[in-house]
Amino acid sequence: MYSTLKYKKDFEKLAKQGQSFFSQEFGFKILKNNLKHNRYGIVVNLKVDKRAVVRNKIRRRFRDIIKNHEKDLKQGFDVMILTREQTKNLDFQEIKEKMELLLKKAKIL
Repeated sequence: MYSTLKYKKDFEKLAKQGQSFFSQEFGFKILKNNLKHNRYGIVVNLKVDKRAVVRNKIRRRFRDIIKNHEKDLKQGFDVMILTREQTKNLDFQEIKEKMELLLKKAKIL
């Protein structure tokens, strides 16, 4: 089940208390949520690219990777994916490989 983070307070709590895992292009913060499923939030701000088309493409790529790995991930976490400007230079396969590496580092994959 793919669920999203919706509320500002959830994002703020993750930003303050979440454990960080970063590569050069993007990273994420993770925190236990006491639920039976994971919730995800993907943050792609204007610094990455001013064009909404590019930012949405990046979001779609991350969502697809998460949906494909959802059954393999440990459940009960809030995950906030934070992108950097270099993210737009990666293709889908590179994002997938780096995401898998970070998830393994966080020990939820």
